[in-house]
Amino acid sequence: MKQTENRPSSLWSRAVKSLLFGTCAIAVWPGVTAGQTPQLIVSQLPDLSAITAAQSVDLSQLPIAEGAFGGTWDSNFGQLRLIQTDGVVIGDYADKGILIGEMMTQDCIAGVFTNGSQLGEFSFRIAEPGRFVGVYRFGSSGAGQAWNGNQTSLMVPANFSNFNTNKNPMPHIANDNAILNGAWQSGFGELRLRHSDLFLFGDYADRGIIAARWDGQQFQGVFTNTTLAAGNQVGWATFGADILAGQITDGSWSLPGGGGGTWPVADKTDASANFRNIAVEGACQPMWPF
Repeated sequence: MKQTENRPSSLWSRAVKSLLFGTCAIAVWPGVTAGQTPQLIVSQLPDLSAITAAQSVDLSQLPIAEGAFGGTWDSNFGQLRLIQTDGVVIGDYADKGILIGEMMTQDCIAGVFTNGSQLGEFSFRIAEPGRFVGVYRFGSSGAGQAWNGNQTSLMVPANFSNFNTNKNPMPHIANDNAILNGAWQSGFGELRLRHSDLFLFGDYADRGIIAARWDGQQFQGVFTNTTLAAGNQVGWATFGADILAGQITDGSWSLPGGGGGTWPVADKTDASANFRNIAVEGACQPMWPF
């Protein structure tokens, strides 16, 4: 379960609190997201497309990132923009792709990264505060190569750019809504999802992962499908969501090499979900020496 956050107040957070909230939609990749009325209103996601005041907000006032991996990093493969939340580290890097890793120990994560239409596995370990050493490999076999980084900012990254096809920056807004957490039945197998800080992330069936971000109208992001041919295992998808009803609506998916369609989603079958396709088995024991 996610721990309660103690985030410092900021111009950004005060501006966000003044926004109107509404029904939300989501975008992700498939594999071929008596109660009190005020609480319900606050639980909805903001329409970022309607934000005008946020354009003048000083993004340097964003809160300090949680956990050892949160923040901005310089690495030998470009800048990493990461958030650590709900047992997961998620974000993107350079203009290449996204990363999602599970916290295996307090100082080690293991997971999946994408690079264009390719995907791979990675593992990072904190060597000392502000520095990680790690390894990566494309596919799921073979020796890992070095992927190291140094932290350049403790603040929550202001934007994430690789969660949509146009690489449009998606601003960060803290949001602890977890109503979409759980296991969902879908046309491509069981979706196991968590919902935090405008991210929707998890995995599905035995095929791959889902990592999406709220863009003001929907969640938008990537999915992987390891059953497809190499070089065509990463795609884009969209899903709708009715937050007040706590329901993910049907989505769509597409692959860069062609092909796509709808992603039907049925009811939630479990309020919690354990991921199966994210962490690299043995990576933090370590399977790969650092």
